[in-house]
Amino acid sequence: MKVNQYEVDQQNLAGRLHPSQRHLALRGISIGVFLAAAAIVVLVLALTTLPVDVSGLPYLLPEVALLVWGLWLTLRRVLDVTDGRVVAITGWTGPDVGEQIHSPADYGKRIMIVNGQANNYQVRIGDRRFQIDKDIYQRTPPNSTNAAFLTPRTKRVVNIARTAT
Repeated sequence: MKVNQYEVDQQNLAGRLHPSQRHLALRGISIGVFLAAAAIVVLVLALTTLPVDVSGLPYLLPEVALLVWGLWLTLRRVLDVTDGRVVAITGWTGPDVGEQIHSPADYGKRIMIVNGQANNYQVRIGDRRFQIDKDIYQRTPPNSTNAAFLTPRTKRVVNIARTAT
């Protein structure tokens, strides 16, 4: 299904996450789910097979820490999607310096090259720098005032749109 970019931009300008952007907000959730699930399995095995003794509880602290960390990674992303809000950061995006190994500090857009391949795409809006996806990079106009739309908890860039000056 083809998504109308104008509709996405309008939803973001209104402060809402477009349904087509949910996958961007949920990216990386599998790591949190895996950590939480692994910690739960280890905790259940430890608590059901070991004799109940208070002296053994400190040995379970790493599993509890993994559980908390996994839930923290997972729930932040889920809350970003269920909340459905985006935060706009507006500022000037300078020139596109293209592919660079080392680029000047006043770049607007750049592609970092590592071992001869594009490693990551970066954009600067105002005084903030963001690492973004290739498709968002290609849609970001240089030498203009742009708004980056981020999820409120994980600060993931889900869209960049040109704003009226």
